[in-house]
Amino acid sequence: MAGGLWMVTGAGAAAGLLGGAAPVALTQFGAASVKVELMKLQVNYRENILRQHLELRKAQAVLQRLALQRDQMVAVLHEERRLNDKNAARLRDIEAKVAALEDAIQWMRREVPDAP
Repeated sequence: MAGGLWMVTGAGAAAGLLGGAAPVALTQFGAASVKVELMKLQVNYRENILRQHLELRKAQAVLQRLALQRDQMVAVLHEERRLNDKNAARLRDIEAKVAALEDAIQWMRREVPDAP
């Protein structure tokens, strides 16, 4: 049954399998079936729920590294502004890169929950 998730999801609750009805529902299954469903739930938890958590951490790390690159590019821009004319092609190029980094960061922040 759906990777054992019926034991902990709204679908299980809607079917009367959680809360006070959970022990009743579990008694309708044999011990071997309950163990199988619990093993399915454990595998699902490890492979999907925890992996998604780890993927979230990876996404947040990528976002942090990208923000660091943006900050470094902004520092380069400040230095280049000091050294170059206002309309230098090099400045426009760096400004475009900073803008692109900022756009990417903003998009990623909207896509990743709890993004820094």
